[in-house]
Amino acid sequence: MKLRLSPFSGFVFEAIAEAAYRREIARFIRLLFNLFALTNLGSVLEGALGTARFTVIYLGSVVFGFGCWWLWGTQFAIGPTAGASGGIFGLLGALIGYLYARRDPAWKDLLMRNLQVNEH
Repeated sequence: MKLRLSPFSGFVFEAIAEAAYRREIARFIRLLFNLFALTNLGSVLEGALGTARFTVIYLGSVVFGFGCWWLWGTQFAIGPTAGASGGIFGLLGALIGYLYARRDPAWKDLLMRNLQVNEH
């Protein structure tokens, strides 16, 4: 049996390869943004809370983020995941909570900037 390809087969294969390439680029960019956010948030929070508390908050957020993805997001999965973005959001929440607990007015500004809410 000989495999016959239609005239559009080359285009389809190229489109699939292009989509896979773009997915890999998007994963790499997401990794860079996660590293950038972890470096910035991590240095602030580790100095304020200490290494042990920071580690517990980050790892707990990663596990919780991965658990939420596993429960609700697996039908949309394209590839493997590690939950690092959940860890970043957990650190952001911990920073906002820390500033709120200290009655520092900067927590409102930080919350509004990260939620992209305009005051006008």
